[in-house]
Amino acid sequence: MAEALKKIPWYRGIQTKVILRFLPIIILAPMLLAVVTYVGQKKSVTDIAEDHLNSVMTLKSRGMDEYFSSSRESLKILSNASPLKELDQLELEGKAVERRKKQITANIRGFLRGALRRNAEFEEFMILDPREGRVIISSNLENVGKIFREQLFFKKGLKGAYTDKIRILPGEKEPNVYSGVPISSFAGLPLGVLVGRHNIEPAITLVIEQSGAGEAVKTYLFDQHFLLLDPNFSKKAAPFRERIITSGTERAVRDHEGAGIYAGLKNKTMVGSYRFLDELGVGLIAEEPLGDVLKPLYDLRENLAVAAIIVIFFAFLALWFISRQIVRPLSRLSRAVTNFSEGDFSVRADIHIEDEIGRLSQNFNQMASSLEKLYGSLEDQVKKRTEELVSSLLETEEARAEWEDTFHAMSDALFIYDEKEAARRLNRSAEEMIGKKEANVRGCLLNEILSILPEKEDGRFPDSVKVADEKTGEIFRVNHFLKQDSKGVAR
Repeated sequence: MAEALKKIPWYRGIQTKVILRFLPIIILAPMLLAVVTYVGQKKSVTDIAEDHLNSVMTLKSRGMDEYFSSSRESLKILSNASPLKELDQLELEGKAVERRKKQITANIRGFLRGALRRNAEFEEFMILDPREGRVIISSNLENVGKIFREQLFFKKGLKGAYTDKIRILPGEKEPNVYSGVPISSFAGLPLGVLVGRHNIEPAITLVIEQSGAGEAVKTYLFDQHFLLLDPNFSKKAAPFRERIITSGTERAVRDHEGAGIYAGLKNKTMVGSYRFLDELGVGLIAEEPLGDVLKPLYDLRENLAVAAIIVIFFAFLALWFISRQIVRPLSRLSRAVTNFSEGDFSVRADIHIEDEIGRLSQNFNQMASSLEKLYGSLEDQVKKRTEELVSSLLETEEARAEWEDTFHAMSDALFIYDEKEAARRLNRSAEEMIGKKEANVRGCLLNEILSILPEKEDGRFPDSVKVADEKTGEIFRVNHFLKQDSKGVAR
């Protein structure tokens, strides 16, 4: 593919290369900026959401603390009421005081019922016997006689004001909160424990209401066993029988306090804040779907995408325009250089701009003018020198022809050898003497050729047989040559 593209003229052009080099930067820079902005804003948005949910959680947990603290203070004030000081008379024995005891019991019960109407944060008041924890007087006659000896609100209520945890006691169908305060005589002797069963509906309403939290924010109240304390949460399960087990509730029970992103109901990603109130034994959680939190960010992402596309478009136009401004004079200069390289020394680059390309064009024009002059001068010199060489060559050819005639006209047989003592040239007399042409023995060793020659009776060759050194031009009789050779003397 790359090789095929390289064959396309416009692909090989500078403008295309410039655009292709800078195009990734033009595309990636806005996209990278958009991604960095999006990621940064995402963390900022989730942090803001967590801070908001933490504020909601703080507000609701403080509201619950204040609600039960206020109720406990009301119970303490009630425990000091004068009608309750008559409880010591219930310890008297005898038929004479029996009528008085019934009257006191009725008065105290009436007092408790009146107090119940004045204190909407309670649903029931009970007075427990200080020894057995048995209910001796109650605003609800059904509970008279019940024993709460093992309950903390009785044990700790003997010593001071105490609010028990929210839970469902044996025999009860709904979660309740009990507070107990001691009842003492004017002399400081313990007379019993005043127990108030709180109305937890305002507390639950305080937790689950959305005032100030936003429509998408959901808040839950649950105990340490993940039992949801919202009777209206689900229509599929009986009230106070629905369990809510999510990463948020598990974190609340385990870590007691925190915030973050986790899997909520139906594995839906949530942003939430959670807190476990140890005194009441319940957990609070306020959460919001991550999609709702990031919805403004999704709009921002779309806007960033549109902005990035616009920036890329205009940046590409600017790059194309700038590259064109650079490429057009370079194209003219390239055509001028091409024509000059093809032999048109009169061509000049018609570029008049004040930048590096303009100066390069001026330098090219100056070089072209100088080379045109130099080429013209060289043509004249070459022409003159050619004429001289032709004349000299003619003279050399004539001399060579004369030498060849003289060489072959010699009556003596002449063998010319090189530094390796190999035959290089033979004249006609030598060819006739050995009976072979020069071309057939050229390159053969001179001793091999001389072995063909007829010898005299004394073993010597005729004096008309001579050899010549090609390098030095010296000529020897062959007998002298062989004699020197046998002695190893350089010739």
